[in-house]
Amino acid sequence: MSSLVLADKPLVLYDVNGTAWSPYVENYDVFLVNVSGKPPQWACLCTIYANNVPHLPYLFFMQGSGAKESDWLQWTQGIRLDVALEDFNTVDRANAAAMLDRTAIDGWWYMFYAGNLNHVEYQVRVAPASDHELTSVHS
Repeated sequence: MSSLVLADKPLVLYDVNGTAWSPYVENYDVFLVNVSGKPPQWACLCTIYANNVPHLPYLFFMQGSGAKESDWLQWTQGIRLDVALEDFNTVDRANAAAMLDRTAIDGWWYMFYAGNLNHVEYQVRVAPASDHELTSVHS
């Protein structure tokens, strides 16, 4: 079980239904999402794991602007990013996911993630997602 704590307060991640996922969270990737006509928004991609649930990536957005220390503890609008079940990821579907923004170059975001068959050996894959797919979640 992993948990982030800042100023003696725990990090809390809420999905779109208001369910709090802490402490079933690991492998954080924090980055800025730029949506045309809006100020940049901090996003947090992390792995959610719970009882008998395969490791899956969830994308959350910061409730504040990041200017205050407390902003870094409240993340909302969390959604699960669907990753296809394939031959290499039948146990943990998408562990330790990270995003790469290449929209200025080719119009795509890329998600790197690891999957496995046996909790021991991991294989890494890349899944492209269009700028529209990622920012429509944020809109």
